[in-house]
Amino acid sequence: MNKILKKICSFQTLLIIFFIACLCCILPVSRNLIIILMEKIIGRALQDMTKWNAVIVGSMSFFATLALFTYFLIYTEKGKYVFAACREKIRELFYSKKALTQVAILFGLYCICYLTLFRANYDFQDDIKRIISGHKSWVGASRYISESLSVFLHTNFYLNDLAPFTQILAAAILAISSYTLAYVMTDGAVTKLSLIASLFLGICPFYFENMSYKFDSPYMALAMLFGVLPFLFTKDLLVYAAISFMSLIFVCSSYQAGNSIYIIMTLVLTMKMILSKTGGKRILSFLLTSIASYIIALIIFKVLIMIPTEATIDERNTQVHMGIQFFTMVKDNFIGYNRTVFSNYGNIWIRFFTCILALLFPFAAAKNARVNKPLALLTSIFFLGLMYILSFGAYLAIGNTLLNDRAFMGFDAFIAVIALTDLALYDSRDKSRGQSATKILTLISICALFHGFTVFAIVRGNLYAKQNDYQKFRYTILLGDMGHLINSSAHNEAYIVGDIGPSTSSIMEYKNYNLNIGGYSSGWTHILIQDWNMDLDFLATDSFERKFNENKELKAELEAMPLLISSYYHDIYGENNRYLVKLKNPQVKDYEIK
Repeated sequence: MNKILKKICSFQTLLIIFFIACLCCILPVSRNLIIILMEKIIGRALQDMTKWNAVIVGSMSFFATLALFTYFLIYTEKGKYVFAACREKIRELFYSKKALTQVAILFGLYCICYLTLFRANYDFQDDIKRIISGHKSWVGASRYISESLSVFLHTNFYLNDLAPFTQILAAAILAISSYTLAYVMTDGAVTKLSLIASLFLGICPFYFENMSYKFDSPYMALAMLFGVLPFLFTKDLLVYAAISFMSLIFVCSSYQAGNSIYIIMTLVLTMKMILSKTGGKRILSFLLTSIASYIIALIIFKVLIMIPTEATIDERNTQVHMGIQFFTMVKDNFIGYNRTVFSNYGNIWIRFFTCILALLFPFAAAKNARVNKPLALLTSIFFLGLMYILSFGAYLAIGNTLLNDRAFMGFDAFIAVIALTDLALYDSRDKSRGQSATKILTLISICALFHGFTVFAIVRGNLYAKQNDYQKFRYTILLGDMGHLINSSAHNEAYIVGDIGPSTSSIMEYKNYNLNIGGYSSGWTHILIQDWNMDLDFLATDSFERKFNENKELKAELEAMPLLISSYYHDIYGENNRYLVKLKNPQVKDYEIK
């Protein structure tokens, strides 16, 4: 009897039951029962049944995939082999005092770089609404890992503001990611300079936007880690294929932009194999395994796991395009990506030393190559260009692609692998005059770029603090004026257009860097002023001002209301408990230095 109970209660049996339960939940009858239960729990009817049905199907498909992979690892012969190999490699990687010390150093450096961000306590874009509503809303974008882990992190189904803890946690995950990257790129010979170069993965100017999110940042950092992790296991293609597949599923379920990291790593390791004259069969096997793992993982995610909601279909246009339409879309996306990179990437200092490292890359790659030098140079130049072209990853093939800094995780990895490859030129054993010059140039360029990235991070963190102060000042004035006008016992509606703009105290930051810190458009104002308990019905979204100008009838109706207050900072129109607020963006034109 005890043996039967043990067998029934075994983890294997529970895993099978969980898998079957997930599949059963996909059935229409089960979905209806789940929706009825959810409505009883929250005490109201759910809206948009199509969306919630899709959420249930996508979520259950994800957890069924996770259960299936877990069963494979624990209860099949090949899976046990993969699991044992992974455990041994992780032990080799982290179970030493030196490795833990190096990870701790990386974590400390990340915390120094992002110290001003932690101190600023700035509510960045989506943070603004999540602080008030407590809603995660990640599942709508098929980010199941973010949705699930946040329950454990916040000890609640609703979110609380844990900053800066969440961002410090993200820094810890980035430290592990950077160490893993340095280990892979140096074949385990991690040095102090390789640690500094690996930091570029998480302090590249574009990644600052990822770290800016109080709630999203840990899961974006996890996507970075999942993108690098499979390349610890390239010596055994079975292990590599299994970990690649599941890591890519995890990337897509935490933050999809991380898929591009996998492409960068695949290309740079392929290049290293070619230049070291690894056998053609081995190179082809690695490349085909990587491509197959990537394509299969993304197809399974797209077909079975991704939720077809407005966040993925309408907003991002993730539908598959064919023929000339596909190539036109890819071309347009790359042009937009290229334009954004050249426009937003740091300042002159950062761009100059990045160019130096990029110019050194072919010579570094060719230095220890076993093929002839001209061929090595041409091969490395080809891969350098290919890595840049594909550093946008699958987002190249999305119709309405995302051209925000947070989506450029592949570019962050691109800069890091360039710097780590250039370390081949920093060989202390080579004392020749020419080699000494390149050694010094490599050292100066990596350290100077690290300094430039650190300064950028500190400057942007301080910029957030300045904008926070200015934001509070502007909304305090606005609420003071509205408080004298609004009848708190009546139902009031407010329409808000315009923006407050950046604070003038940040004029030098905007001159030195092309920054977009978000948060000051009318789309966020209706949420921000609720922080001061101004309870109104608002019509104000990111696109409202455009719609306001297009809807001439509504615009004429609202602007025909009496002008109640006109100040330097805003105009308020109002009548019959309905108000139109026009935010102004006054800017000091310039300073005269005497």
